[in-house]
Amino acid sequence: MERRPVLVDTDAGVDDAVALALLLSDPQIEVVGISTTDGNCSAEQAAINVGRVLECAGVRDIPIAVGRPGLQNLPPSPHGRDGFGDVRSGALATSSAAPLAQNSSQSTAGAFIARIGASRAGDVSLLALGPLTNLACALDLDGNALRNFHSVVVSGGMGLDDEVTAVRVRYPQFLDKGDTNTLRAPDAAAQVAAAPGCFVWAGMNVTGLFRFSAAEFLADGAADGASEPVPGLLRAIHGKYVQYCTDYYASTEPIFTAHDGVAAAILAEPSVVRTTVVGNPYVSSQPRPALWGRRGAPAESHHQFVTSVNESRVHGRIRAVFGDGTNRTSRV
Repeated sequence: MERRPVLVDTDAGVDDAVALALLLSDPQIEVVGISTTDGNCSAEQAAINVGRVLECAGVRDIPIAVGRPGLQNLPPSPHGRDGFGDVRSGALATSSAAPLAQNSSQSTAGAFIARIGASRAGDVSLLALGPLTNLACALDLDGNALRNFHSVVVSGGMGLDDEVTAVRVRYPQFLDKGDTNTLRAPDAAAQVAAAPGCFVWAGMNVTGLFRFSAAEFLADGAADGASEPVPGLLRAIHGKYVQYCTDYYASTEPIFTAHDGVAAAILAEPSVVRTTVVGNPYVSSQPRPALWGRRGAPAESHHQFVTSVNESRVHGRIRAVFGDGTNRTSRV
């Protein structure tokens, strides 16, 4: 069976780990490289976090390219200082990053992205899970860098600007908070939005639908991941993030979100997408920087904004990466 090649760009927070676990466990997906960017933590720390996921998954041959420091004075992250809930116990403390891609031909994450796209034009899909600084760097090197990818799936944006009222009713926190990936690097988001290519935007309008029950997903399994390494890692690193999500959404039970995991599910199984709208992306600065889509056909690029998904199938994919011990009754 021929697998679909995927390049992942990530700031390696807790939900990024869910996304990576989902892709690595899918027999139809081949992760051909991972680049890291500042966001939930520094790009260097993100590479360490990626290495921990790969080590738990028993994967040692995926190159990691570390992005250049670009975001100054990163605010405290709900993912912890290290992006992974500041967990340092047992086997999780000894994990190390996989080999980094740092030779002369791919000395930056932007060059790494551009090189893979050019070498396998039209073949590789790119999944962007963090601030879009590495993608912008690739565009600085080659204005057509993103056009070389089969598709660019972005975990970010707010959805369509003519659905603001619906967004406010369903999840009002997002309008005040904005899209974190755009918020941290609005200029990079605007540069990517204007670039030629085939883009799928998995925005807060879709990824924000999901609230996962900590009692259902995190209760089982060894805390240090000894019996099931990847599910064990995911359960271990969710502690601080669960507390943040529970407080932020004023939930009566412990919950967590998995925005990047939902985006990974969309890339891995495109048929989970029920409806999309073709539109023009742009970055708005009010009330905070956020990327929106305006209905209408773009002049040079193709941008699809996901507007609805098969929630039960996406939910099932996220649930599966937490291991067989997870309870089978759940809700969205």
